[in-house]
Amino acid sequence: MSRQRLLTRRDALILALLAAAGILLWLFLRTGDTAHVTARITVDGACIGEYDLSDSVQGTFTLPQAEGVVFEIGEQGIRISENDCAGSQCVHTGWISRPHQTIVCLPKKLMIELTVPEASAPDAII
Repeated sequence: MSRQRLLTRRDALILALLAAAGILLWLFLRTGDTAHVTARITVDGACIGEYDLSDSVQGTFTLPQAEGVVFEIGEQGIRISENDCAGSQCVHTGWISRPHQTIVCLPKKLMIELTVPEASAPDAII
């Protein structure tokens, strides 16, 4: 009776290459350039503030147009630390720090979107 192997050398090589490609892709995405990320805060589509996250300015602040919302900028990025709306899902989003990440508060029509300057923006997002 001949015994068939479940995993050939060729199969093992293909699996190793796929694993290496996955690890490299993960490392590339985790260490993306966040040097000049800007947090744009809008209420009902109107911009009420822009903050460069690469600056060393850290701490909490409020904006008069976003009553009841406390924003926090730190080494981790930006977040909404307190909100008086029902559910406070935006508070549970936590820190965001990479381009194109957002925090949205639907009851207050508030959005924080992270952007990069046009010169350093990618050509395409897949």
